[in-house]
Amino acid sequence: SDKFYIKYSNNYNNDTKTYYPSDATNGVISFTWSDLSEVTTMTFKVYSSNKTGCANELYRTIYLTIPRYNQYHDWNICAGVNNSSLCDKYVTTDEISYSSFVEKLTSNISTNTNNGINTDGEISNENLYLYILSGIAIVVVISVTIILINRKRNRL
Repeated sequence: SDKFYIKYSNNYNNDTKTYYPSDATNGVISFTWSDLSEVTTMTFKVYSSNKTGCANELYRTIYLTIPRYNQYHDWNICAGVNNSSLCDKYVTTDEISYSSFVEKLTSNISTNTNNGINTDGEISNENLYLYILSGIAIVVVISVTIILINRKRNRL
């Protein structure tokens, strides 16, 4: 909509960019994020444009956390370990040293074997897909909300 623009930033490389309706193709603005070496939080601030009665007013802030690729996921030590977030392909935790990883994984496997309870607050691959789909759903809901607000304002 020509009544809004978006300011994008992230905590990884401090890139910022402002997206205007003229940057959209068929109403969609997209970009690729391929650096999965660190957990990254993206911030999208939606502002009203000068085509409204309240230009440059912050309308909504949206946060999206992109997990990092877990280098230990493909290692043999993770083979057959299905109940530990330490071996998930994508994680939202900071990277740890190999010795710390082995120590935590050994402790986790021991705890799970002894108690049958997983207490590490893990995020499984299934939950990761749920988080990604939830993020996409949030963007869709926001887009629909903006369209409905624009239609309502156009009727007034």
